[in-house]
Amino acid sequence: MNCLTIRSVAALGVLLAALLGTSVAGRADHAAADSATACARSPGCAIAGGRYLALAPSGWDGRSALPVLVFFQIWRESAKYVVLDPPLRALVDQRGVLLVAPHGEGNTWSYLGAPGKHRDESAFIAALVADVKARFPVDARRFVAAGFSHGASMV
Repeated sequence: MNCLTIRSVAALGVLLAALLGTSVAGRADHAAADSATACARSPGCAIAGGRYLALAPSGWDGRSALPVLVFFQIWRESAKYVVLDPPLRALVDQRGVLLVAPHGEGNTWSYLGAPGKHRDESAFIAALVADVKARFPVDARRFVAAGFSHGASMV
């Protein structure tokens, strides 16, 4: 298994269980299912400053509000790497979470002290959160950010 180890995914699962709980509130929004389909495919959803992929849990009805896990990719990988990771996909399905995978410009991140400066990450993340809230029925009280290795620097 690439850089995501079983131990790190298991730890993330425990964290998600503690932070997200298990209830999901409902709201009617049929466009969300279309957004989920569009945002799950490459190149994903375009926003100011970049793009992201989003993966809804299998069996989601397209209306129920979802907690959100924003997961930042490792160095030299892409958002596609995140949404294709089998243990992370299983976790998304098990916990009923909307997985949001922002794509780092140049396959990296431009946080304070990073070697590359490709964009204003604060502005990009603000645009990402606003777009996710507008596009999907989400529980705005239950947004969690996570990342592995270089992606953890964004958290």
